[in-house]
Amino acid sequence: MKRALVFVGAGASLDYGAPSTWDVSRHVTTSVRSNGAMQMLGSRMAYSIIATRLTRYLGGRGNVNFEQIFHCAHELMFTYPPTPGAINAYKPILQPFIQNTTNIQKESLHPLVSHIIKAVYDLVSDSCITPRQSVIPLRSFIQDLRRSYVTRIYTTNYDDFILQACPDLYYGYDCAPSARPKKFNPSQFVRNSDRDCLLHLHGSIHMGFSHPTPRDSDMGELFWYDDRDEAKRNAVFGGGLGSTRRMDGSDYYPTSIVSGLDKTSSIQQSPFLHFYSALGHDASSADVIFVIGSGLGDLHINSWLREARNSGRRVPIIFVDWWARGYARAQAFSDDRKIVEMMHALDIRIGQHMSYVNVGPNWYVSNDRSSAIWDNGLANFLAAPADLAAVLDMMALTP
Repeated sequence: MKRALVFVGAGASLDYGAPSTWDVSRHVTTSVRSNGAMQMLGSRMAYSIIATRLTRYLGGRGNVNFEQIFHCAHELMFTYPPTPGAINAYKPILQPFIQNTTNIQKESLHPLVSHIIKAVYDLVSDSCITPRQSVIPLRSFIQDLRRSYVTRIYTTNYDDFILQACPDLYYGYDCAPSARPKKFNPSQFVRNSDRDCLLHLHGSIHMGFSHPTPRDSDMGELFWYDDRDEAKRNAVFGGGLGSTRRMDGSDYYPTSIVSGLDKTSSIQQSPFLHFYSALGHDASSADVIFVIGSGLGDLHINSWLREARNSGRRVPIIFVDWWARGYARAQAFSDDRKIVEMMHALDIRIGQHMSYVNVGPNWYVSNDRSSAIWDNGLANFLAAPADLAAVLDMMALTP
């Protein structure tokens, strides 16, 4: 059976009520400022210093988001001198070359990083209780795909809207209902490589830690909780800094959801490294790739998509997103990073100097029929299955 890879980004969840990056950023700021423990530990001051410096550096408050602040807080932990007597493997090697001028106490940063993750987790989890609009059209789209393809869906989102639409999708853990936390099984995961799935590359609001850690598990191991509230109670790792080192001598902090600007270190923890590896296999073996609502800001994801597009088979790609004035106008007058990545990483040959075919007002199909763009948002895309069918026919993708 043919295979479809569906990669889903943040834009695909906004219609259902998931918070935007700026919604999350405002929530995190309020949460840090109003939390007594953050004040007592000096974490509120640390947050303020980081946000203020970034605002000056990036040219305004509207240019700074929570992921940038999280990244700086996490990385600043490794600018302080190592503990006396630390062996060389645990000495961050950049430390003698940089000077931390923030006056932030090192002890303030770890609880700040933990609090930011918890605030994000809680906000996204709460947004999933009642979807803003029906998930039935999303279910219909996925079911239509599944009739013709082994459908492998990957998302960088933390929410569970897709699972609400299609609860029978395999999500990497044992899908049998359980009141207990579910342990990830790598060999079982490999055996399900041909199963329709939804895999959370950067974590899920159903993932969390187990307190205490079971005897057959490692510290920092991520479990799956069917109960969203139970997962929320176990969202934060309680074991100090992570036990996994990066090659520069620093650690990464184990989190149930991966944030910040250096996600490649965090996705080395299980189950993410298995999901990321499977993404490479599914991208290279796909007969069609859908990219839905992605800003293409995660370069490690783009690498696998680039490999699929640059292979000898040149896997066809369909890009679904929203532009306020349409893709053609945005492409002609913008140096937006997403559009740059679409053209150079994904090799979508649709643009000002590359001829293409319009199919209706919102579809663009490249002359070589290897790529197509829908520019009117996910909800309208889901409401027009006949238009998608026409495009699939043009691209010779109709079963």
